[in-house]
Amino acid sequence: GPGAAPDACHARGNVQLARFARPAPSNPPLTSPPPTAPSPTAARTSPAASPGTDVPAAGTTVVVLKTADGGATWATSPSPCPSTLGEATPASLDGTTVWMVCASVSHDEDQDKAVYLSSDGGATWTLQSSTGGEAPPPVGSLTSAGAILGFTLSAPSTGFMVSSGYGLLRSADRGKTWSPTSVSAKKVPTGNDVLMATFPGASTGWATTCCGGGVPFGSPGLFATTDGGATWSAVATSP
Repeated sequence: GPGAAPDACHARGNVQLARFARPAPSNPPLTSPPPTAPSPTAARTSPAASPGTDVPAAGTTVVVLKTADGGATWATSPSPCPSTLGEATPASLDGTTVWMVCASVSHDEDQDKAVYLSSDGGATWTLQSSTGGEAPPPVGSLTSAGAILGFTLSAPSTGFMVSSGYGLLRSADRGKTWSPTSVSAKKVPTGNDVLMATFPGASTGWATTCCGGGVPFGSPGLFATTDGGATWSAVATSP
C-alpha cells in the first residue's frame, strides 16, 4: 500500500536493488524532485521476446527502485516483467549484471515464472528462461512447479531459486537452465521444505529446511556448500 517499504533487496557492496509489487506506492521516500514512476499501464509491448534478444526496458505493474549510494537516494529503474507477471525479485552483486525473476501473482503450489538478465545495470534485459502460461512461451528448463520463496546469487553467472515443495534450484549459465540441488524439499530431509539460501561469498553458502507445508513434521536442518552450490552437506538436523 502507499508508503510501504521495499519488500525485496539484494546486493553486495554499495549497489542495491529493491522492488515494489503492484500496486506501486504513491509516495516512496525519494529525493526532490522525485523520479516519475513507470505507468502501470505501459506494459512491455513484446512479452514473448525471443531468448538472446535485448528487450527495451519498459514499465509494467512492477516498479523497481535502484540506489548507488547505500540507500541515501533512490531512482526508478526499468522493469522487464510483462504485465501478466506482477511479482519480481532482482539480484545483483556488482550493479552491472542484474538478474530479475518475474512471477505470476495468482498462484497456489505452482507459479508461472520468467528469468531476465541485464548486463548494463538494467537499461536493457534479455529473456533467459520462461515457463509459459502467464509468462512468455517456454524457454530453457524453467518450470511452473513450485512457488518462489527466495532468490539469490553466488556469482554473477550463478543463481539459486528456492521453490516451495521442490527445494533449491541452481543455474550456472545466467538463468538459462535450472537443475535441482541435493537440498531438496523431498529428499533432504524427507518431508521438509527449503526456507532460504544465502551466500556470503562465491564459494560458501548456507541453506535451511523446515516444516514442509507449514506443518511441523520432518527434521529441520542446516546445510552448507563450499563449491558455489554445486554440492551440499548437512551441518545439523533436528530429531
